[in-house]
Amino acid sequence: MNNDISIKIGNVKLKSPLIIGANDSILNFNTFEKIAKNTKLLGAFVTKSITFQPRMGNKDPIIAQLENNILVSSGIRNPGFQQMLEEIKKYNKSYSSPLLIASIAINPDTKCSQPEKELAEMALELYNNGTNVVELNLSCPNLNSSQIVADKSGEVLKIISYIKNEFAKKNIKNNVLIAKLAGNDMALLNSSKQAQEAEIDAITILPVLYATGFYTGLIKQLQSLPIGEPLLGNVQGTIYGGGLGPITRQLVINLKKNISVPIIASGGCLGGMNSSILEKTDGFMQTMLTGAIATEIVTPFYPFTQEKILEIDYIINNYLYILSKNKEYNVKLQNLSSI
Repeated sequence: MNNDISIKIGNVKLKSPLIIGANDSILNFNTFEKIAKNTKLLGAFVTKSITFQPRMGNKDPIIAQLENNILVSSGIRNPGFQQMLEEIKKYNKSYSSPLLIASIAINPDTKCSQPEKELAEMALELYNNGTNVVELNLSCPNLNSSQIVADKSGEVLKIISYIKNEFAKKNIKNNVLIAKLAGNDMALLNSSKQAQEAEIDAITILPVLYATGFYTGLIKQLQSLPIGEPLLGNVQGTIYGGGLGPITRQLVINLKKNISVPIIASGGCLGGMNSSILEKTDGFMQTMLTGAIATEIVTPFYPFTQEKILEIDYIINNYLYILSKNKEYNVKLQNLSSI
């Protein structure tokens, strides 16, 4: 029985189908290194989404705990491309595993008439500095100044096609592009079809549920607030955690009926902040049974302490053990991977 759980995205191989998704913890080499030193089986991690120029994003707080979930409203806060590029270069020189996936996004503050040019320039610079896999964050739902790109007619196809054409001009053939797409069922279907037409290597899908909450003084938050104040400086944010897992899995199944591009599932797939190892393993197994090529996670390991990162190998080892003992499950996964 074959228990090799490595996967390929384009021509790049990952040790396992578990990926740490982009979030506000993954901004510098210290965090990159903490991940690399405390997990041997993680497939990859995605950097915080970066824009060409630094971006302040939304008002603090940008992250809050709500029951077993997290509320997020970052607005793509980041230090800008050049600073993040230095952090990425250090990692690529020091470590080859887990794979670093650099996430890049359009900065709506620049009002660039051709945002695909900015993305192409960043993608090329990343490739020239040892990064073979780039995620195009085309769906940030927490930008107050613009509609998310994936909801705009034809924009996903236009942007991906332009970047791929720029790589082709330079005869670069071993780069891998992933499109991160968020939204509801129909929005995801529309943007996913565009990504497939542009011959994207894979898509990461994320359901979007807007939510809010208020500080009562009963639950400790990352930042102290007056009682009655919204948990987020932006008031509204998006919610992530265990309740999203079943929704994400249904979205994967719906999309696979209409597209053939590999899908990375993201959004509550391994449970919430306080889920047990067993619950996280169960969520991982369930998500892989949808036919997703990989599972991208944030909430169960946020913030990314050493102790939480060490759990990742426990989960993957549990998964490997189940594969070795459960022939029926193993065969089901192999059949899904061939679809």
